[in-house]
Amino acid sequence: VLNNISFSGGSRHNRTYLSASSVNSRGILPTAEYNRYNVSLRNTSSFFNDRLTLDASAQIIIQDNTNLTAGGEYANPLPALFLFPRGEDFNEIKQFERWDNDRWMKTQYWPSEKFSTSIGMQNPYWILNRMTNEMDKQRYVFSAQLKYAVAEWLDVSGKARWDSYSQRSYDKRHASSNVLYTKGSSLGYYGLSDKDAHALYADVSLDFHKVFRKDWSVRANIGASCNEVYVNSVSSGGGLLNFQNAFNLSNLNTSTMSRSDVTSDYSTKSLFGHAELGWKRMIYLNLAGRKDWVASASGITQCSIMYPSAGVSFVASELFSLPSLLPYLKLRASWNNVGLVNLEASAPEYLDSWEAGFDAEMLKGKVDVRFTWYRSDASPLTSIRNAAGGVTYLEGVSFRNSGVEVTLGYKDSYLNDKISFSTNMVLDHNQNRVMSTPEVLNKLYYGTLGIGGGPEYIVSAGGSSHDLYINQDLRRTSHGYIWQDEDGDVQVKQMDQHLYIGSTLPDFHAGWNTSLSFAGINLFVQFTGRFGGIVISDTRALLDRYGVSSVSAEARD
Repeated sequence: VLNNISFSGGSRHNRTYLSASSVNSRGILPTAEYNRYNVSLRNTSSFFNDRLTLDASAQIIIQDNTNLTAGGEYANPLPALFLFPRGEDFNEIKQFERWDNDRWMKTQYWPSEKFSTSIGMQNPYWILNRMTNEMDKQRYVFSAQLKYAVAEWLDVSGKARWDSYSQRSYDKRHASSNVLYTKGSSLGYYGLSDKDAHALYADVSLDFHKVFRKDWSVRANIGASCNEVYVNSVSSGGGLLNFQNAFNLSNLNTSTMSRSDVTSDYSTKSLFGHAELGWKRMIYLNLAGRKDWVASASGITQCSIMYPSAGVSFVASELFSLPSLLPYLKLRASWNNVGLVNLEASAPEYLDSWEAGFDAEMLKGKVDVRFTWYRSDASPLTSIRNAAGGVTYLEGVSFRNSGVEVTLGYKDSYLNDKISFSTNMVLDHNQNRVMSTPEVLNKLYYGTLGIGGGPEYIVSAGGSSHDLYINQDLRRTSHGYIWQDEDGDVQVKQMDQHLYIGSTLPDFHAGWNTSLSFAGINLFVQFTGRFGGIVISDTRALLDRYGVSSVSAEARD
């Protein structure tokens, strides 16, 4: 459920906006819940004949969630639900806890002789109701910008923003939960973590904008900024509780209680500048540059980064007399060198990017066509996401991404603008290539998909960053058929060489949307698609392994 209310009002020199909203939703799984409340206030005032402008805002966000489901196998009710033996009665486990006379308490009902406990499986209703997690978060954002018009063509401005939040998370696991989740305790587990963070950003800039002799225009700015970030995380958890199911810190056994206190902070100080030179509203040249100094908590500079950019655009329809079918045509090209901070590697990464294309309008602006070619080269110190979703740093590996993006759109109105219609299609093809690897290695292994081994991500020159290989296969006969023993069982064998099976990267993306408006009613429909690439599903593999998938049922027939 989404609710929103807003108020606005004011005069020519003072305007105020106030809004409040709430989001309350329940998850697909029972006991899961998410709530968010947001209040925003903004005021804009002008002084001295509108030469001085003050824009100030404040925002408060309160958020809480309960029992957001963990991914993967552990502490997740879905594996036991999906792998539940098809010959058993599911209603039997709905009463997920039963009275235990020996322990004088209710304990989890999940008899191991009937239901599997492998991969940490438990009663799914127990996980939902007796292994709970909660999180409360409060965030406060305050910002202000002061801008003064020194002259019609010159402005000076300063901006500051304070962003802070505090977060507390609770983890409660009742007695008789699988000891895998209670760190060996039979009395339950309790965990508590607090996280506090704040960031302060400030900048000052000088903005110049002027037209010379009607043909030349210049827009430029120069400035400096500073960004300070501080994060502190404190977590406490225990193996043994002194008394079962008493979830508080005083009940944690101090000899088994674990505690971590991690603080990180860093600052980025920057100088930046940008200039745009235009001629007769036809040709525009853009130049920009930025220099960052990144420092750790100790104040020692970790690295400094300089990244420039340049671009040019040409509005051909302003210079040439084009057919009425093509009233607008702009050609554009740009280059930029982006610096990325890699504190883990104590060195910057660089990404060189080139882009060229055109924008065109046809049929009196009803049809819009855009074409872009792009290429980006990553320096030989690159971070990419591994199979587990974390970041892997592949030092000495360089990548290239290149491709094209095409957008085609149509818009029109009917019945004196009472009805408006638009539709758009986007196609994007990207090609990823590994350009080089360290001289001492021709292949790098950086992740495995699948449990208990499986396809591996291997980076090698000429391949892509998401190439998958396998080094095991089913034993086969001399004629290539899958070998079976007398009992019909198969065997897995290790191969001497890794075999390439495909890439998880798609061949292209496509998207289409259309909208129709009439009498204040708007209809919007959108589709997106990813085409090509291979997919690995651990869920499918486990369903097959436990014999509860439709495929395994068909195989038995």
